[in-house]
Amino acid sequence: MGAFTGVLVALLAKEMASAIASEMGKDIGGAAKQALRRLGQRLRREPDTRAAMEQLEANPSDPAVQERLAEQLTGKLTDPAFREDLQALLDELDRQAAAAVAAEDPVQEQIGERQAGPPDHSDAPVRAGTRSVRDELVGYMEELERRAPSGMVGVPTGFQDLDLLTGGLQTGTLIVVAGPTAAGISTFGLTLARMAAIRAAVPTLVVSLDLTGGQVIHRLLCAEGSIDSQRLLLGRLDERDWARLTRVLSRVAFAPLTIDASPTMTVDAIATACRQLREGAGLGLVIIDEVGMIQPTRPLDDPARERGEVARSLKLLARELAVPVVALSRLPQPRRVDRRPMLEGSPGGGAASRWPGRAVAPSGVG
Repeated sequence: MGAFTGVLVALLAKEMASAIASEMGKDIGGAAKQALRRLGQRLRREPDTRAAMEQLEANPSDPAVQERLAEQLTGKLTDPAFREDLQALLDELDRQAAAAVAAEDPVQEQIGERQAGPPDHSDAPVRAGTRSVRDELVGYMEELERRAPSGMVGVPTGFQDLDLLTGGLQTGTLIVVAGPTAAGISTFGLTLARMAAIRAAVPTLVVSLDLTGGQVIHRLLCAEGSIDSQRLLLGRLDERDWARLTRVLSRVAFAPLTIDASPTMTVDAIATACRQLREGAGLGLVIIDEVGMIQPTRPLDDPARERGEVARSLKLLARELAVPVVALSRLPQPRRVDRRPMLEGSPGGGAASRWPGRAVAPSGVG
């Protein structure tokens, strides 16, 4: 059932079970209860919802009955009279929620008093990103229903165990993948790009400061076609290799994959390329190899602060674009007895470690 109508039916069921007074009395005031009862009375009078309401009164906790009524309410959202009663309920819930927050938070109460004073700021533009909790709740429930069948939250990585732990690469998140040199970090990043763009048809941008465009294509063809890298590099392909290469060419050519292999790059240049792709072919994933080679927008005296500023800017870019941004980073060879990579060893050290939403430090990629 739809997330919005599902929540509405749950409120009706609680009212019928006389649970509002005991369980929700602090959240929903008397005016909201009256609006909810008026809405229920209208549904009892309507021929198409009368039977479902009677069944809900008989057994308010039955999920099947709730789902049946929710489906009927979805069709009634076009009825002006029904929408008027529903809007009255939602407006009252908003007022009650605002009053509850103000009562518990003296700072919010002072803000409310100042806003109620003589200055009128009703025409002031609402800040971007400011939404009511009702809108956020509806969006969250719709996203929960969308992901429930597969359990996948974001872009699949192609690594089953990693997807099981993370639910995929989540939107608006900066993921730092760090490892020592020659540990296969670039191969790991290109595998993410291959699985997203070629296998899952997710529009992907690969920003490669470590490899040229030709090297990126070479590795993609080898991985996707199971072709020996040395034979492809030297052009010593046998008949079987040519057959594999022919089969894989169309898959790679028509994949929604863009490669930017500019030798010098700043965060602003990356952001410009991402916005252009989002407005054009779309954008669902950004992979940057290698984050330590990105030039800072404004030079600073401390290199660690510069790298921390780059990581912060990439985090804000991921939030702005609402896509996962994967930043690949090389770690220095550890001098410790325990040679497993640690986040503190990444370029920028502790400064960079504050910004990623998720960090992965593989000891090797096969």
